[in-house]
Amino acid sequence: MSDYTLTDDGVYGTQEEEEVEEAVEQPKQPTTSAVSQVKSLKAAAAARGIGQKTSNVVKNTKIKVRKPKPFEWVRVHPDIDNYSIVLPIVVFGDDSKAEDDKTVADKPDEYVIHPNLIEHPELSEDANRQKEYSLAVTRKGVAFIWPHSILDKENSWIDSEETNIAKARQMWIRQISDPTGGAYNRRESIKSLGEPTWPTEDFEKLLIEGLGDKFVADDSHPLFKKLCGLL
Repeated sequence: MSDYTLTDDGVYGTQEEEEVEEAVEQPKQPTTSAVSQVKSLKAAAAARGIGQKTSNVVKNTKIKVRKPKPFEWVRVHPDIDNYSIVLPIVVFGDDSKAEDDKTVADKPDEYVIHPNLIEHPELSEDANRQKEYSLAVTRKGVAFIWPHSILDKENSWIDSEETNIAKARQMWIRQISDPTGGAYNRRESIKSLGEPTWPTEDFEKLLIEGLGDKFVADDSHPLFKKLCGLL
């Protein structure tokens, strides 16, 4: 695990991926007991549904804006027009944290700006980046919003992720970071894993739910006071 460092939110991430901000979490591996306990272990597992066929039905849990974990098989909704959107963002940190050595690794907050505010004079200098947000789902049926940075120049991390997202619109994939190569690799499913059942909620509603207080819908949002030095 030497390629990974512990971030402030308690998950593992690589330093090489700061531009694309990937969070990587390793699954716990089950252990086995003595042979005499095999039957009881199987019974306990069966009672909890362990070992049963994985469902592709979306579960009713709070949706999150995140990148896929390297051990997750994922799909991205094929309808780009209705289930993907490119929005401006503002990256703005807390200068009080910068003075504290214990929080030097804290990432700045990332605010997603409503398109109607892009011409707002208080945002003209800070809203200079964009991200694409796409509806995705894991093989276990967990829906999430996959954020993807957009640049007007070549970047191996971002370019490889863009290719992976396009492929995930067609088939199940796993996205795996490669710090040595400076890019995201991709593992494609070797057999059909079936089609996922997508959430029925409106995509914009899901996106706003996932972003929470990091979505800036109007100039009453606290971000404006932060940008002006009033907060």
